[in-house]
Amino acid sequence: MLYLQVHCWVLVCDVAVVFLYGKLLEPLWGTLEMIIFFIVVNLTVAVLTTCTYLFLYLVTQDTDFLFDNYVHGMAGYLAGFSIAVKQAMPDHVLISSPFGKLRNLHIPLLLLVAAVVARIIGAVDPPFPIMFAWGLFTSWVYLRFYQRHSSGSCGDMADNFGLARCVACKLCHTPFFTKCCIFSVLRLAHANAVVLVNVDFLM
Repeated sequence: MLYLQVHCWVLVCDVAVVFLYGKLLEPLWGTLEMIIFFIVVNLTVAVLTTCTYLFLYLVTQDTDFLFDNYVHGMAGYLAGFSIAVKQAMPDHVLISSPFGKLRNLHIPLLLLVAAVVARIIGAVDPPFPIMFAWGLFTSWVYLRFYQRHSSGSCGDMADNFGLARCVACKLCHTPFFTKCCIFSVLRLAHANAVVLVNVDFLM
């Protein structure tokens, strides 16, 4: 995996998020834990994204998956930041409007949608939304079960940090939405075949 950005605006986002990590999370976690989180999320996302493309190649036999896509950048780490902030301040209101309140709770899903839209309009490379999705899941698993705290405990088993709460929309808990997400990932990755997947066990 290369920590290389070919889009200037994504590079600006990367730098801004690293700065926010230092301002918001380093006082809570400490420098060492921030470094561990960085290494765990980025390496795991790189491996999982690579495995995703290998799987798509095996399914479609399209060599473009192997040679025309490059896993690079910090999309997974950006996703990890949204999960970490949601864990630290889930009910913090970012925007209050007549249509409702935008909280940290909603940010991970909104950013994932933004990543998909950015890929559709060509603003980011094909691996970006896949890396972002794996970043959300990987960072949640690490923070939920493995992160060590100064008290000696591991993880965060709070009810408001469950996987379902990380997707703060009732529509997103339906099988239809999950199937649409999986289909979108396949299409965004330039799949030339439709893969039938049973996702009922996820709900």
